[in-house]
Amino acid sequence: HRHKNRSLFSGSFFGRMSARLPDVDPEFAAHSVLNFENRAAWDQQVCDFKTYSAPAGNEVQYYRMNAPPFSIRDFVVFHVLLREAGGRGVFTYQRFADNALAPPQSKFVRGVSWVVATMIS
Repeated sequence: HRHKNRSLFSGSFFGRMSARLPDVDPEFAAHSVLNFENRAAWDQQVCDFKTYSAPAGNEVQYYRMNAPPFSIRDFVVFHVLLREAGGRGVFTYQRFADNALAPPQSKFVRGVSWVVATMIS
């Protein structure tokens, strides 16, 4: 669902997406998406994941997104992973991080990911 008010967040696109995979175990889905070494074998759109330690025990991720017809984007985000209280699902949260933590590369356009939240259950 795309939010209709484009005046928010300086005109940035934002919305909500959802998918139901009734025959897929949540643990398997979470492993497939969050195990970046294995993900590199099948995901041609979001790749080159690197994880860095940041101040105060935070984790910073760098990744690249190939989404034709747009130029290749790279992102640097803070990343948090939590297990659902009941133990069956996983929640991930990302928000933009300062470019100084992973300086932009001249061959990519630096993207800004304000907030991304994903629930796999």
